[in-house]
Amino acid sequence: ASGITKGAFYHYFKTKDLLCQEVLDEVINDYHKLVEYIATDIEPIEQLRSIIHKIVELNASGHWVNCRLMLRFTSDSHESNPVVQRKVRQFWQWYTNFYEDLIIRCRDGGQLGTQMEAKTLAKLLISTMAGAVVLDKTAPDDSQSHCLAEAVINILLA
Repeated sequence: ASGITKGAFYHYFKTKDLLCQEVLDEVINDYHKLVEYIATDIEPIEQLRSIIHKIVELNASGHWVNCRLMLRFTSDSHESNPVVQRKVRQFWQWYTNFYEDLIIRCRDGGQLGTQMEAKTLAKLLISTMAGAVVLDKTAPDDSQSHCLAEAVINILLA
């Protein structure tokens, strides 16, 4: 599929696991860059809104496959080598902590309620977004993608 011979492939990557690790590193790096994209000079709730809108926009564009890749790495990591398993686990810990910290900052600013623990809200947010990615892959509905970000924010505000 890559258009190179098997020998050329193994010249660049000694094993398929090393290719997998390289792709995983690139995807994780893209997520870190995405988080850095968010303006820090705006209210935390606007930062949260911005990151969710950006992820929804990227997923809808068809050019960003990182969400699907991370979900695939996650579901298949039990079959992967220990390095991939560790990197996937570390990614989800980082990603959950990112949202948890942002939710806490929103609460500190009086922009979100305190009915649920911040970690629970972070997991709810991530789960909702991951579910949307899976549904969009299996049953695309472009008419609803623009509403998803606001719906997720409204769930958090409720």
